[in-house]
Amino acid sequence: MVMIKTDSIYSISTDKPYSTILTDNRTYIDDRSLRAFEALLNPKDFIRVHRSTIINLNHIKQLSSRKNGDYDAVLVNGGKIRMSRHYRKNWNALLQ
Repeated sequence: MVMIKTDSIYSISTDKPYSTILTDNRTYIDDRSLRAFEALLNPKDFIRVHRSTIINLNHIKQLSSRKNGDYDAVLVNGGKIRMSRHYRKNWNALLQ
């Protein structure tokens, strides 16, 4: 078992049956679902932006439109996360 500081987590994505936790210095594999992570993490810091991804709001550098209703979140580490329009209710406030 490994303890991970939540402020070091950039994103959590799933490719069933495992979830991948991307941190500032390492990647971890976990057998919990994204729904389980949503229940554990503070919703003020972490939001579901796609059926397969949760991101840490504190690590978003910028948002860029895909011109189809979806957006990409560019993280401070340079990574890009697709934000699906189907989860827009979760991340719409970020566009303000």
